Amino acid sequence: MSTDVTFATLSAIAGTLDSGAQSIEGIGGGAPSGVDAGVMTAFVSSLLGTLSSSAAGVSEGLASAASEVRAGAQAYGETDASSRAGFESYRNLPR
Repeated sequence: MSTDVTFATLSAIAGTLDSGAQSIEGIGGGAPSGVDAGVMTAFVSSLLGTLSSSAAGVSEGLASAASEVRAGAQAYGETDASSRAGFESYRNLPR
């Protein structure tokens, strides 16, 4: 098992998650403001409301995941830089 990942890969993952969130948000603009489904109007309206709420939750989740990936990438970078500095300090020790 490998834990190696490039910063470019993490950035791409975060970008894809953000793109997904924005795409889902963009769908909401196409939803009808009113529904005429005869005796099923209330039911269809309820379904559309549930779908809209669920889509908002998915969009929020994707945006949150993107934020967490970016935070993880930053922590990963800081830890990597710290480790690199630590190893380089050993280079200068007398042998």
